[in-house]
Amino acid sequence: MAFRARGTHTILRNLIGMMLGRTQADDIAEGSVLYTLLQSVAGELANQERYIEKVRDSYFLNSAAGTLLDERCAELPPGGVVRRGASPSSGAVLRVTRSEPLDNPLVIPAGSQVGTSSGTAFQLTVDAVIPAGDAAISGVHVVSTSSGEATNADIGAITEILDMPTEIVSVSNPVATTNGADRESDAKLINRATLYLSSLARTTPRALEWATLSFIASDGSVFRYAAVAEDPFEPGVSRVYVDDGSGTLGNNIQDGAANAGSVPDGEYATITHEYPATAPLTGNQITVTRNGVVVEGISIISLPERGIAYVTGAQAGDIWTVDNYQKYVGILKELQDEIEGNVDSPDRMTGFRAAGCRVLVVPVASVGVRMRVVVKAQAGRPVNVLQEAVRTRIHDYLLSLDPGEEMIVSRMTQQCLDLEGLADIQFFKPEVASGLTNVTPDARQAIRPDALTVTFMESI
Repeated sequence: MAFRARGTHTILRNLIGMMLGRTQADDIAEGSVLYTLLQSVAGELANQERYIEKVRDSYFLNSAAGTLLDERCAELPPGGVVRRGASPSSGAVLRVTRSEPLDNPLVIPAGSQVGTSSGTAFQLTVDAVIPAGDAAISGVHVVSTSSGEATNADIGAITEILDMPTEIVSVSNPVATTNGADRESDAKLINRATLYLSSLARTTPRALEWATLSFIASDGSVFRYAAVAEDPFEPGVSRVYVDDGSGTLGNNIQDGAANAGSVPDGEYATITHEYPATAPLTGNQITVTRNGVVVEGISIISLPERGIAYVTGAQAGDIWTVDNYQKYVGILKELQDEIEGNVDSPDRMTGFRAAGCRVLVVPVASVGVRMRVVVKAQAGRPVNVLQEAVRTRIHDYLLSLDPGEEMIVSRMTQQCLDLEGLADIQFFKPEVASGLTNVTPDARQAIRPDALTVTFMESI
């Protein structure tokens, strides 16, 4: 339970209760010596509890304030967030007019100053040139020499020539300056610090892999393997291939619920469904009807990981339905939610997907392996017991392989040779007498024991 500071009255009541329950003293009438002493103690304790609460709150961005908030922001990785000081007013807003003759270009050097009647000075940030034959130039960039919201200049406020070439006869600002700001407030700093946390570099392949391997599902399950693949034939699309070592992660699927709606006015219809779907939705799952007749020739762009599909070729008032699809559940869905992020919970689900890109969580597929195993037991060792021990060793070895990692027969043999009572072991292909060869799966596949078939032979 979170700590909450108690008030003086609550503490006083508790102290009186303890006094009456543990001592013979009973003179606790208001105004008595004992009551006055307890009241003083209660006040001091209440002050201390409020201080403790303030210290506790100072370690949270949303409740810290002032210098304590600055300290919390400075602790953010990698280099902290610093409160912005007052900022000057600036903009390409100045119009400058020169006197005749206009035969030659006139250079107005950077640092030349103009000002307002209220005393705010502005200076040019770069040289400005009035071309030969022109009497004026507009869009000259200036910045105030002081900072704060008070330095903003309304339209027409800049009229004073403070330090400029003598040929300049007038200045004005047809456009107001509005970006001068006072020192950043606590509320704005908290908002920026929260945005900063949401915008840390999280969209690189390594960041996605780190996020996956660090992810803990609501049921405590974790991923053992993660690899990001960027498809060159689908720019902007990445797939995170994941595996929990069980070989059954792809079984975390359910039928998605049907949904229906009416096509609104516009160039396309947005169709929603439960997510993440296991595959892009097509015309087999999405149907558009008009007056009870199926509309042919519609185009579908499906984002299965977000539960969205865009349909063109339909008209306002048409009815769309989506059905007959499957979705990932459990840890796969929870990781997809983490990658997509949630703008309503930026401190908890910050997201790892870059704007304009797609990231799909895909379980690694299991590759089946069939083999014949010849086991020779030492004298007095039951072969059937040894076979079960060998099966367990093969099982453990296959679980140790990452997706895409080669199954090496010699290493699998080595895994079994130290079994007590085993004299020799050999691995063969299922139907022929030739030896079993190494197996190299695709990077999106893993050799897993759930797809393993082992046949034991007494001898060869």
